[in-house]
Amino acid sequence: KKKKNPKKKNRKREKRKIQLDRVYNFPGEMEKAGDHATESDSHVHKSDDREDTQHADESEQQSHDSVATETATPESESSSPSLIQVMAAVDDFIQSLSDADEKDPLQEIPPAVEPFPETVDSLVSKMESSGIGRDESEDSAFIDAVNRISKSVMRLQELRLDSTPVSSWLNRASSVQHRAVSLLDEEFRHLLDRSREKKSDGNNANHNNQKSPSSHSTHESDRCVIPDNDQSEEEESFPDFPPESISTLKKIAGA
Repeated sequence: KKKKNPKKKNRKREKRKIQLDRVYNFPGEMEKAGDHATESDSHVHKSDDREDTQHADESEQQSHDSVATETATPESESSSPSLIQVMAAVDDFIQSLSDADEKDPLQEIPPAVEPFPETVDSLVSKMESSGIGRDESEDSAFIDAVNRISKSVMRLQELRLDSTPVSSWLNRASSVQHRAVSLLDEEFRHLLDRSREKKSDGNNANHNNQKSPSSHSTHESDRCVIPDNDQSEEEESFPDFPPESISTLKKIAGA
């Protein structure tokens, strides 16, 4: 029998050991690779979470800014008084001028009344472009404003106050009053002319359609025609003018 070579035996053992090491070390390497992949995924998820949180914070900030802007808008709008509020302040101002004491003369215009000439001036510009008689509520507001500025001007002129702020306001108000009265005068004449033209056209049409029989002409000339009550009422209510013109004319005449 041949004796076994111990070197060959050792080589086989080493090969076997290497094979076993490879077999058992491979899952470990896979686990390490899996751990690295898990850490990478975790890092990605953390980055995504940070981005989502950042976007959420930005969206919340934008929403807060939007709400703040919307909240600020009504406050700015409510800070400017309406025409009714301004005219109420002017009424109080006119009353204070009527109750003014010579020992304590007015030195300045109240802040609520200070912009009133410019308010009336803007109404005049609006009426110049749109015309009077188209919107009853706008006509009434305009004429009420003109009445108030006219009363203010008249009362201040009577008091003859020696105050620079008051004189400056009076000059502005007088200029606006003159412009408003000129517009009302022009609109008044325009309405009268237009109503007369309509009346003339109606009379011509009635004259062409009228026929007077000769057999009754003598008898009709001898009669005295007495208008009935309905006809008298129509004459008192200005039948030659359309109702809308009458309403506008009355407003202008009362200004």
